[in-house]
Amino acid sequence: MNRPLTWRRHPLGSAWATIRDSRLLPVGMVVFVAVAAGYLGAANRPLVVVGLIGISFALAMFAGLGRQLPKLFLAAVVVVLTGYAFIGRGFAHVGVAPLYVGEMLFGLGLLAVLVTPLRIRFHLTEWLIIAFIAWGALNTFPYLPRYGVDALRDGVFWGYSLFALAISMFIVRRSQFDKAISVYVAILPVFLLWVPVFRIALAIGLPFPSVPVSDVFFFTFKAGDMGVHMAGAAAFLLMGLYTGRERRGFPETLLWAIWLATFVLVASFSRGGMLAAGTGVVLAAALRPTRRLLPVAGVGAFLLVVALLINPTINLGGSRSVSVDQIVVNAVSIVSDTDSRRAESTKEWRLEWWGEIYDYTVRGQYFLTGKGFGINLAEDDGFDVVDGLRSPHNGHLTALARAGVPGFALWMGMHLVFGFAMLRVHLRARRTGEEFWAGIFGWVLVYWAAAMVNGAFDVYLEGPQGAIWMWVMMGIGLAALRIHTNEEVQTRSNSRLATADSPPHAARRPMRTSG
Repeated sequence: MNRPLTWRRHPLGSAWATIRDSRLLPVGMVVFVAVAAGYLGAANRPLVVVGLIGISFALAMFAGLGRQLPKLFLAAVVVVLTGYAFIGRGFAHVGVAPLYVGEMLFGLGLLAVLVTPLRIRFHLTEWLIIAFIAWGALNTFPYLPRYGVDALRDGVFWGYSLFALAISMFIVRRSQFDKAISVYVAILPVFLLWVPVFRIALAIGLPFPSVPVSDVFFFTFKAGDMGVHMAGAAAFLLMGLYTGRERRGFPETLLWAIWLATFVLVASFSRGGMLAAGTGVVLAAALRPTRRLLPVAGVGAFLLVVALLINPTINLGGSRSVSVDQIVVNAVSIVSDTDSRRAESTKEWRLEWWGEIYDYTVRGQYFLTGKGFGINLAEDDGFDVVDGLRSPHNGHLTALARAGVPGFALWMGMHLVFGFAMLRVHLRARRTGEEFWAGIFGWVLVYWAAAMVNGAFDVYLEGPQGAIWMWVMMGIGLAALRIHTNEEVQTRSNSRLATADSPPHAARRPMRTSG
């Protein structure tokens, strides 16, 4: 008789359990943080030392929480992701440099991973993530003596991938997805209303406070980031997750009207945001061609006709205005030259910089390791056109420039494997009528794809408000893949057991004929 499906302990689990359950772990972590505090104290960074001392006490306390840490981490992830989506860069600067809210969440996640038994078998994507982390570390730690905290700051490009591993480890039940969807259903209408109201409030000059101990405004609007979340919102609606399972909220047609109006705002200010949101809608529609597209098409056609007839121009500050002409200029500038000097100037220096990166990596001396994490690429490459810029406006080329061709291969391979896995399991779930899982996989795939698109136009995947969102969505997808696979295995096992226990059919005897 077949045995029921059970979790298998990972080969490393037994050895790690001995360390985890002993007192060595919290003591070792506190000692490590104390040594780091002493090193930074010698480097005249008193604020960081104070922060690390606080962390040492937190580590000692949290290490005793054991199994509660994953729950605490997941709850904190929801809060932080909401802050990033609504407030953006201002929320990312909450804290004391260099220990901001993203780094605090990273520390909590790392601690939760360390104290949690490893009872899952990794997908190929997760092994590629681990390899990417290892390669990134090899291209970061040697530069610590020279660049100090800057090396660690740039190293979050690979370090934040821990969020994908942590999320995939801690989401182990289908009920957790139900809770996550309920939270997103509640937040979605508020977010769609928030984006245009927030941008208009900034345009009319409403006073907003700055982040304490910083010159960054607490509320900041970045159209590219908003475009990614717009794509995720569209996919959530098109996949039927908003109205599924008798959930009630705003009428879906009203949400689409708000979405389209917000898309016009985003598309006027950012090519990356426009392409990310547009790509998300097209991909979601291709994955899930249903009647849900009818209200989108109807509202969109109505707004398009009105816009073409009236041709409104709304100046919300800055060098760009909200208008049909501006959207057309942004769209055309992606694939060809335009008459807009600003669009062409930003396009030209990006292409020149990207070409320079290609030359000194693929064709040059930095083929194997890149320039590493810590160096200011803008200054070293001669493209320091914006104050504070450190990396090219393309996360994929950041991987190439800092980690070389091997690091770029790991980066692209990891994402291609993940994207293919999400697409394959989405299509399989649709074929078998598993609408819930098909919706989850489609939503994750679109959100991830939109982040990849926007990351090709902006410093999005290098910062916490973009990278953490992207890695968390990947972790959700990997967790969903594992749970869905286990459900399929369990279903097949139960089917075989039912077949084995059923009585055999009585053999039918042939009828005799007289003659």
